[in-house]
Amino acid sequence: MRVGDFARTIGGKALPKGTFVEILMEFQDGIFLCGCANGNHIVVEQNLELVEE
Repeated sequence: MRVGDFARTIGGKALPKGTFVEILMEFQDGIFLCGCANGNHIVVEQNLELVEE
């Protein structure tokens, strides 16, 4: 996954499953700042599923 990609959450505590997010920044390998309608959240890659365009 790269900055600018869109994904859906598949797990985690901060966001409900299926939340649509945009990857805004990568802090470390596999740790992303993601933006969604509820604000910005830090999400690990294992809790994201890339959305095919």
